[in-house]
Amino acid sequence: MLEAFASAAWQFLSGNAPPPAYLVHAGMLCYAGGLLLTNQIWLRLLLLAGAAFDLSYFVFHPETPLWDAIFASSVIATANIIGLMSIAMDRLPFFLRENRDVLDALDEISPGMIQPGEVRRLMKGLAIEEAEQEVMVTRLGKIPDSFFLLLDGRATVGGPDSDIVATGPCFIAEIAFITEGVASADVMIQPGTRYVRWPRATITRRMTSHASLDRALRALISYDLAAKLAGTVPKLAGQQSPDTTGSFPGDNPLA
Repeated sequence: MLEAFASAAWQFLSGNAPPPAYLVHAGMLCYAGGLLLTNQIWLRLLLLAGAAFDLSYFVFHPETPLWDAIFASSVIATANIIGLMSIAMDRLPFFLRENRDVLDALDEISPGMIQPGEVRRLMKGLAIEEAEQEVMVTRLGKIPDSFFLLLDGRATVGGPDSDIVATGPCFIAEIAFITEGVASADVMIQPGTRYVRWPRATITRRMTSHASLDRALRALISYDLAAKLAGTVPKLAGQQSPDTTGSFPGDNPLA
């Protein structure tokens, strides 16, 4: 057995293997190449190509097709195709419809940080809302019951007479959400503003169930907070410019 194995390896390396054997060798190279990659799409495509070579060998080389091996390879190839379709659905903006605006808003905060499939999971059972009148979304010293994404429009921070204005896209109540604490300011969404409201229990459950969603959303919140804090620098340094007065990002993180 060992001699036969060594002979087959030597025939492959020397280029003297029987022609049908190269179907197996081509499949082997595809499998090995796929397992050396970390990119999920290329890994699965190479594994699929390897299965195709194996199937060709099992069908055409023996005197009669090896049906058990053909069945096993077909099952593996089918599972691989389903996995590829799942990855494609996650990465391509299919079936987003009105939720495409949510993906665009999150991409504006930090491009490419979240996948379309994760947006679909975020928005399952929810819809974009539009404020017909002022909506109080956080109260100073109170624990917000929801976490918000401002798509466009504006929100006032700190009361009705405040000149601090948040403009979308940005998160609201993200500090209280991350720290599980109280809001640091009153925030009022203004009429005509479109936004998404995630109840705290709902968003927490979805982040717990999907690790990739948890990582993406926490990263987006970090980018949003960084942009907001960066805008406070001119004020802290006493160098506030007319362009930053009453605008956001740039005044205070939102609650």
